[in-house]
Amino acid sequence: METLPRILPQGTVSGSGAQLVTSHIRAAAEGLIKQHFGDEILDELFDLCRKKFEEQPSMYESGMPVNFLAALKRKATCCYGVFGVCEAIVKLS
Repeated sequence: METLPRILPQGTVSGSGAQLVTSHIRAAAEGLIKQHFGDEILDELFDLCRKKFEEQPSMYESGMPVNFLAALKRKATCCYGVFGVCEAIVKLS
């Protein structure tokens, strides 16, 4: 198996590290979230994610894997359809 070298050595990303990590998560998850919940919540959801990473920079600076959990739920539905847009709850662990 061939491995690729790190482009940036550990600890060289500063300041924009939270934005970089959030951009990577968004690139991986945006399509799925958009498909199920629409694109109205994307900016707010990933802005909250970035803020969480800014509050705890050690989560991404350590180089250890980070578990990301975003619990998304729709508002009440009935036989006539959805009453409102999605609510997003973000939690990082």
